[in-house]
Amino acid sequence: MSRLERIVAAVREGHPGALLAVEGDSRLPALAVRPEKVAPLLWLLRKDFEFESLMCETASDRKESIVIVYHLFSTPHREKLSVRTDLPGENPAIETVERIWKAATWYEREIFDLFGVVFRGHSDLFRILLPPDWEGHPLRKDYEPAPEYHGMNIEW
Repeated sequence: MSRLERIVAAVREGHPGALLAVEGDSRLPALAVRPEKVAPLLWLLRKDFEFESLMCETASDRKESIVIVYHLFSTPHREKLSVRTDLPGENPAIETVERIWKAATWYEREIFDLFGVVFRGHSDLFRILLPPDWEGHPLRKDYEPAPEYHGMNIEW
């Protein structure tokens, strides 16, 4: 049994119904999971399968949903693994994973700022790229910038 097959078996056993699909190939596999199961599943991957590094946490807007992707790395096994989940486009929210990887603190602030995803339980969720009074989330497909900001004309 390959390491990926062991991971999939452990996820199915420990978190029934969490896994929606296994995507990608053996060099860069990805697990598609239910949003409410992301944090416990990521803890399992860190604790039992030595994915000790959160290389990046990203998001993309697919109009009807916001996709969150966690890019993991296991140094002892020299392996990458991605975990992705779809959140509803309206009021997207998910549990933070900053208690699993401290690096998530920064990534989640950026995703909150640019996509409007709320990370429940986050220690200090605030805008980090845009001013605190900025309206909207510029990487959302439905974002329409204001014509001006504090009296300055904004040419888009």
